[in-house]
Amino acid sequence: MSRNRTSAKRAGSSFEQATVDYLKKALNQPAVERIPMGGSKDRGDVGNVHTRAGSLVAVECKNESTLRIPQYLREARTEAGHYGAMCGVAVVKRRGIGMTPDRMGEQLVCMTLDDLVRLLLD
Repeated sequence: MSRNRTSAKRAGSSFEQATVDYLKKALNQPAVERIPMGGSKDRGDVGNVHTRAGSLVAVECKNESTLRIPQYLREARTEAGHYGAMCGVAVVKRRGIGMTPDRMGEQLVCMTLDDLVRLLLD
């Protein structure tokens, strides 16, 4: 069965919520939440994600059949700027890996090497 606009939106929303639920528990940050769509000043899909030092991280979620990593990184960087975050990351759904709580940690995270360094030094 191929995706239509409605099924794609539903898949994206489900993945965003699964990401929120996973990050809340894994980071012990109960304030992590989905961010409503922001139009031209979009701040990502998941909000209130912080490093141990308290810096904000913008999180963009992608559940698509075709990987477009350069586009995801551009979006994450732009949204980090709108959000005032130290960096932006894209959480990407892996084909064949379920969104159950015990499998969410196996999803992919895309970021630039510079952003990884910022996260590790924070």
